[in-house]
Amino acid sequence: QVVPPTHATLEKLQGTLSSVDATLGKAEGTLSSVDDMTAPGSPVRYELVNALKELAAAMRSMRVLADYLERHPEALVQGKGGPGGNRGK
Repeated sequence: QVVPPTHATLEKLQGTLSSVDATLGKAEGTLSSVDDMTAPGSPVRYELVNALKELAAAMRSMRVLADYLERHPEALVQGKGGPGGNRGK
């Protein structure tokens, strides 16, 4: 047996739908702002691209350091030049 919804249940549902509608409206506004900020030629996009390039360069440097230390773990104690400070000679 199906029980028909009460007036109170319908009012709660209408309130919930109104809240969802308001939330979706705010989300749409936020996404529009993000879209504007990251549009080609925007200052935020320029800074974001530069930050990502710098992050990639830093990661490459860390990879080179990790590879070097893997081949020469003694460099942590002795330095790059080895015993006696004989660097590159």
